Amino acid sequence: MNREIDWERKVTECRESKMSKSAWCKEQGIAPSTLHYHIEKASKKKAKKFIELKPRLTGIRLRIGPALLELDPDFDEVTLKRFLRVLE
Repeated sequence: MNREIDWERKVTECRESKMSKSAWCKEQGIAPSTLHYHIEKASKKKAKKFIELKPRLTGIRLRIGPALLELDPDFDEVTLKRFLRVLE
């Protein structure tokens, strides 16, 4: 079994046991510092999965056939003109 998955399971078991961490570690024969290390590692791993969601402001949506062009309210006009020249 993959060691990381094994530790994820052990951290979950500890949390679900309703025991204190030190009591759970003693019962499992695990050093509390080892458990603490893997709890921190799991927390950092979860933190990396964070995705920032930004509210969408009203802009312009232009559909031409199957193509969809979406412009934010603060779009750059020069870039838009260059893009439209390519479509001509």
